[in-house]
Amino acid sequence: MRIVCEILDDIKARGMDAALAYTEKFDHLTLTPDEVWWHPLQSDSLAIPDDQRHAIDTAARQIRRYHEAMKPQAPPVLHNGPLVTTSRWVPLTRVGLYVPNGGFPLISSVMMTAIPAQVAGVSEIVVAIPPRGDVKNNPLWRYVLQLLQIDTVLLLGGAQAIGVLGYGVPGFSPVDLIAGPGNAYVAEAKQELFRRKVVGIDGVAGPSEVLVLADGSAN
Repeated sequence: MRIVCEILDDIKARGMDAALAYTEKFDHLTLTPDEVWWHPLQSDSLAIPDDQRHAIDTAARQIRRYHEAMKPQAPPVLHNGPLVTTSRWVPLTRVGLYVPNGGFPLISSVMMTAIPAQVAGVSEIVVAIPPRGDVKNNPLWRYVLQLLQIDTVLLLGGAQAIGVLGYGVPGFSPVDLIAGPGNAYVAEAKQELFRRKVVGIDGVAGPSEVLVLADGSAN
């Protein structure tokens, strides 16, 4: 908590200069302000194997179908004498999505956060991806981001990415809500910005618990 608060306070005060300094300290990468922004829709598409394309397209279609079915329906309008009451579902304008990038691209996290936002009617979606590996030239990242029509990617990770999304920097407006999984520093940064009433968050993710049952016939 102490480290995260220091990072967020520094980014609030110094903006992108602070974020780049923490990227150099934690990720051992020296980036310029221009290098942290990527616009996938302005990049040429890259070839990926047919089986991967089929898997991604199928997953995206299923995720979208599910969330369209789960979308809240318009509530009834109640007339009670002179009083008329109802409720309205209004989408957020601008959402930031954090996507982990460790040993392999977690493209599923992009789909499982961006597609629900699109179904809800969010008009501006920004995706933050830690700059490990050559994200811009990774065919999977590029294919998924182009498929989902994501045009703004912030190539920062950790609490510094959350700070930029929440506080904004010159030329980049802050978001209304931050969603997506991350490590302990990302989770704490999201909670701290929520406590400060800076942004909304999707929730606080804990450790994943996975149990695999297999017998001698398993591959």
